[in-house]
Amino acid sequence: MDIINNPNKTWREKLYIVIFEAETPAGRLFDILLIWAILLSVGTICIESAMT
Repeated sequence: MDIINNPNKTWREKLYIVIFEAETPAGRLFDILLIWAILLSVGTICIESAMT
């Protein structure tokens, strides 16, 4: 049975698994999206500060 779809887990336990357990597909997707969000944020700040 998939860990995320286990009906015995609370929403908080499922969220913990997604965020901190990269072995799940949802966890890996969260990590990748978070890395991209950080890189885009840093890039935006660099471009904005270079234009001033």
